[in-house]
Amino acid sequence: MSSSSQSEAEAAAQQQTGPSEKLIVALVSACTFVSVLSTTMFNVVLPEIGRDFDVGPATLGWLFTAYSLIFAVATTFYGRLGDLYGIRRFLTIGIGIFSIGSALAALALSFELLLAARIFQATGAAAIPALGTATLFRMVPARRRGMAMGYMSAVIGTGAGLGPVIGGMLAEFLSWRALFLVPGTLFIMIPVLLKLLPPMEGRGTGKLDVIGGALVAMSLGGLLIAVTNLERAGLTSPVVYGPFIVFVVVMLALIHRIRSREDSFIPKSVLANRNFVLLCLTAVGMTATAMGSMVTLPLLLDSVQGVRVGQIGLVMLPSAIASAVLGPVGGRLADRYGSVVPLRIGLTSLVFGALMMSTFGTSGSAITVSILGISFGMGMGMAAAPLLNSVSMILPTSQSGTGVGLIHMVFLMGGSFGVAVKTAIIDARINATSAFNPLHSGDGAGFSDAFLVVLCASAVSLFIVTRLLHVPKPGDLPDEEPAAADSNSSQPSEAAVGSPRT
Repeated sequence: MSSSSQSEAEAAAQQQTGPSEKLIVALVSACTFVSVLSTTMFNVVLPEIGRDFDVGPATLGWLFTAYSLIFAVATTFYGRLGDLYGIRRFLTIGIGIFSIGSALAALALSFELLLAARIFQATGAAAIPALGTATLFRMVPARRRGMAMGYMSAVIGTGAGLGPVIGGMLAEFLSWRALFLVPGTLFIMIPVLLKLLPPMEGRGTGKLDVIGGALVAMSLGGLLIAVTNLERAGLTSPVVYGPFIVFVVVMLALIHRIRSREDSFIPKSVLANRNFVLLCLTAVGMTATAMGSMVTLPLLLDSVQGVRVGQIGLVMLPSAIASAVLGPVGGRLADRYGSVVPLRIGLTSLVFGALMMSTFGTSGSAITVSILGISFGMGMGMAAAPLLNSVSMILPTSQSGTGVGLIHMVFLMGGSFGVAVKTAIIDARINATSAFNPLHSGDGAGFSDAFLVVLCASAVSLFIVTRLLHVPKPGDLPDEEPAAADSNSSQPSEAAVGSPRT
């Protein structure tokens, strides 16, 4: 290609990725914000729902457990469907299901109907993080992709911080049913996305491995149910080891199917990618520490510090603000220096936060908890966007949907595992007078021990990122032409197919 032709091509690409690229990032971020907001708003109204339907905490817990299980399973399905048959198609379908499920939940006349509506809602909501992220992978060039993911991380942090506040206000002045009207409004985004997004067609070859997908669902369900029951039943209970045995057996069958089929639900090439597997392990430790801490900190504030329920959200707010502010910073660092640098910074912040919380926070004041909790927000804000961006640097674009679906599933699993382990330790050590951490003194010994465990998880993730993981820098890869340039074609472009990055 002559230099003039090359310049013209670069100019055309720049024009194509100008305002439209920013608009696409804004649209995907808006959908993600509503999705996160609907989840974080819901948790604060569980007691009111229990009173309305006369159900106890154990039964109420299924509203969260069932949603999480279906969400995790559906995320992997959407990622695979997007790779095979097109991203825009299934993103809009998912948003439609999510909106309808929200409306049904608002109208539910019994707890059983509400649970069914939540399951239906989760089936659609799972499309938004998986295919929204895959959309950015297709639409944003590698050199600016980290920044786009940083904005997504900021949106997630903002939604997580504002959710409890908005949810509490809506429930107080209207009703808990009003919370479901917020995600229902996302329905108006469907025609906008259909008009502005290119089709982003899939490979057009191969078929969905339904049996493999069912095995993924069964194994994930077994593990999630075992982890969920761990807190209240203990390791020796059949409701814990029974589902775990199901997980192990089905997982072995899934591994055999992946190895024996070329068109398996999870492609062999994805699991054979050493760096992608290491990235998933990193995500487990990261989310176990961050999400596990964010869920158990309110328990600490309530049971040890005696903070009123209405003030707990204010104590947690600085952490959410830190996550929102540092999301774009982590993205910029990933674009300039590669994803590994902000990942190291973020994981170091998580390790530091867990150590300080174990040593000083669990026996300190609410102000101490609020200040130290900022470390968790900083860690997730700095590391979340680079971790997601790493998927696009490690896997070819043709597998981005599958990769993102799997990494979001791992996020949820790591967070669920962190919550279950921490709460189990807190229950087991509730009457302990001294902590395993020799530097800890005062009340909250069980909480100190729990933070010590997740510290180990994030430390392992930090070791992986520092010593084992290799993620190409944006400058090391050819700058792929965004999918928008191929919006009129029903076949994937050469850039969209890509080549494996191992």
